[in-house]
Amino acid sequence: MAETSVSLLTQLVASWIFFTRYLFGLVFFPYRTMRQIVKERDYYQLVYISVFVYGYFIFATMMRNKTLNPYFLSSSSGAIFIFFIATFLLVTSFFYVIGRVFKLNVDYESLVFSFAYSLSPTIIWFFFTSLFYFLIPPPRSFSFFGKSFSLFFLTISISLLLWKVLLFYLSLRFSLLSDRDDNDTFRYLVYTLFGVDV
Repeated sequence: MAETSVSLLTQLVASWIFFTRYLFGLVFFPYRTMRQIVKERDYYQLVYISVFVYGYFIFATMMRNKTLNPYFLSSSSGAIFIFFIATFLLVTSFFYVIGRVFKLNVDYESLVFSFAYSLSPTIIWFFFTSLFYFLIPPPRSFSFFGKSFSLFFLTISISLLLWKVLLFYLSLRFSLLSDRDDNDTFRYLVYTLFGVDV
């Protein structure tokens, strides 16, 4: 029994190290890191991502309702989290089916891992906006500080949006192409779905 708990603890620590390493890599080396993530099969990393997402839902519920009531927090954020999981599974299943329709060698686990890690900019943006809503609530003035904050907010938001688009593109590219030589099929798929020639 003791060996099992030590083994589990070791696995959790190793997963946390890889999780933080991948998050760091997605910021500074997104191409190389996403190539590694699509090969990943450590499900504890998905648990860490889920904990951060659920943590945000609890934080947002606290900010919106201005309460620390554990029953209200758990029921409200739990329902939102269930809808999030359902939507996540629907989106990954959609791209899995699309990959199969276009006769790509698609691995569903690769889609799940890459899409889960591509949630990073979204989670950061939601925490950022909720925190600043709490610290500097609207309405903001047209003073120098109000305009400076708006410029700062727009700069951060656009940067995170561009990072999200990049990670989404890399998720699709590496998850839907196992054989890596079929770039024409991938280009056709992206052009068909989004109208963008890559």
